[in-house]
Amino acid sequence: MAYVGVTHGTTAVGCSVIDGATVSTFLVARDKRKKPRFIELLSKVVEPSDVELIAMAYSMGDKICSVTPFEALNDRGVRSLKGIGDTRGTGTAVFDELMKSGMPCVAVPGLHRDCEYLEPVFRRLYSHCGAPKKVCAAYHCFGLLRSHTKGIGKRAIEGNVIFSSISSNTVSLLIKQGKFVGGIDATAGAPGLRHGPLDVNAIRRASTTGGDANKEFFTGGIYRMAGYPDAEAFLKALERSPKKVMMEMDALLAAVAMEINGLASIAAGGKVEAVAITGSIGSMTIPFNFRLALADYVKWPISAFPVQSSAIGAAEMARDIVAGRRELMGIPVDL
Repeated sequence: MAYVGVTHGTTAVGCSVIDGATVSTFLVARDKRKKPRFIELLSKVVEPSDVELIAMAYSMGDKICSVTPFEALNDRGVRSLKGIGDTRGTGTAVFDELMKSGMPCVAVPGLHRDCEYLEPVFRRLYSHCGAPKKVCAAYHCFGLLRSHTKGIGKRAIEGNVIFSSISSNTVSLLIKQGKFVGGIDATAGAPGLRHGPLDVNAIRRASTTGGDANKEFFTGGIYRMAGYPDAEAFLKALERSPKKVMMEMDALLAAVAMEINGLASIAAGGKVEAVAITGSIGSMTIPFNFRLALADYVKWPISAFPVQSSAIGAAEMARDIVAGRRELMGIPVDL
């Protein structure tokens, strides 16, 4: 029996396979020029006939509020592909290939205004709080936090955790008593490496003739603040001479800390037991240790988790659904 998780991200489609005690992961690069042969790649890791269930985090997941079988979806569970960054078609190709494969698949929802299990204040403030990929990553990180804090001399966490994914963009989610209750999405809070919320100048640029708010969002990350042509150039500068871009890294740290501390202020009685971070920047240790630097801004214990957390979390969701779970951290499972 094997369980598969697939997550649709900015730079790649990630896949994780849980087969007994073995966890395998691989990436499918997003490429406009060619369509992936996903089942063929998956077959190199696991026999498709052994797969019990596939859970996929596709795009924004804002047309569904529960974990939903593929065959029950309309428009792949997404309201629109407009205004969500750079679309290349790879995630859609993977989704459609899985749909045609006949393998059992479910879609993970994003956290958005129509999700009645979120706290009313978040539903009022934001149309969207987090994409399905972030939900899956938080599911994995929260599960590890709970399991690692149980044992002799260790107090098991009760479930008040703040999760933050710092990668191409930054998304922070609030978990109360083990359930998702809200969050701050990439378009509203801290920037990431590639994407960032629109400030006054970005709004002005988007308002001029030929301006594009979507373009401003997906080029609004810290690489642009530093004056680099793209994220890859920024990362090379960070690797070769961290001091050159330290001002931008400090700005990102401060922005992430503001999100975490802001969410903590409305947690249950201000009680936060742990902070979980992940993403390509959040999990970084060399040449810049993001977790250690963030500890100067945040008073709660911080645990950093690997970038594969989202795909693994999706596979864990598939495993737990097959085991009979019908609610995943407050998200209904509608089979």
